[in-house]
Amino acid sequence: PPPARPPRGEAAMEAAVASAVEGITAAVKRNPALAAALAAAGLATLSAAFYAATGGGGGGDDDDEEDLTVEMTRSVMAAIAAEARQQATELHRTGENLLKQQPGMDATAFMQRFVLPHYEGRLEEIQQKVLAEYDVEEDEIKAAVERYGQDDDVRQAVLHIQKSYKLLGGTVDETFTEEEIQQGIACVNSFHNILVSTFSQLQVRRVTSQAEVQQLQAIMAQCTQQAREATCKRQGVSLADFERLCDAVKEHPEVQEGIVSLKAAQAQLLAQAGLRIG
Repeated sequence: PPPARPPRGEAAMEAAVASAVEGITAAVKRNPALAAALAAAGLATLSAAFYAATGGGGGGDDDDEEDLTVEMTRSVMAAIAAEARQQATELHRTGENLLKQQPGMDATAFMQRFVLPHYEGRLEEIQQKVLAEYDVEEDEIKAAVERYGQDDDVRQAVLHIQKSYKLLGGTVDETFTEEEIQQGIACVNSFHNILVSTFSQLQVRRVTSQAEVQQLQAIMAQCTQQAREATCKRQGVSLADFERLCDAVKEHPEVQEGIVSLKAAQAQLLAQAGLRIG
């Protein structure tokens, strides 16, 4: 039988997303700085994006002469993560805008149906291009990720790729022990407490220009990074593990309570500056 015709409106949604993807792709092509940065980072393949995001396995070539070094693996994975996050962020924004035109439609289902396939397709296109340019085999990066999987930089890049994939409705098979859950709650609570305390002690004046707004944003971002680093040191975890554990417990009621407190502290700080959220 012929394939079922999409429900009314879905074809238009697919066309709108495809058009937005083309615009994003063109913007990347017009950005020589981005291309240069990716080349300087040693970008070799995006195959690891699918490998890391979907939990794919498979061994690589055991010939030591063909092994990628840990330094190259870090560079490749960092570049993959940066590109994956950029693509996911742009497509997620596009999806959210289109979703507003479909009241009542489930957001996750929408992303999975209309946006995620374009994300996967874009990564596949880039993969084929860079594989040819850098003469790096897919099995090489797969084997390298397995070999250096405990390296903090590699793990952090893999985590970022997974988060980008999940942002658009993709699923990643990952389980956490009860001990990890409790450690995650402890990490998030510590992070929130440090940041709330920091924000409450900051003294800011009312901003009067866009430059001052950006300066305040930079200060808050710096405080957030310092709180993250202090939490890792206090809890004895790496930054990659911190992000992984935080992601595991983000829906926990105790963590949600901390988020409410943190948002209140942020709102109070912005109010001092004459700003408000929303």
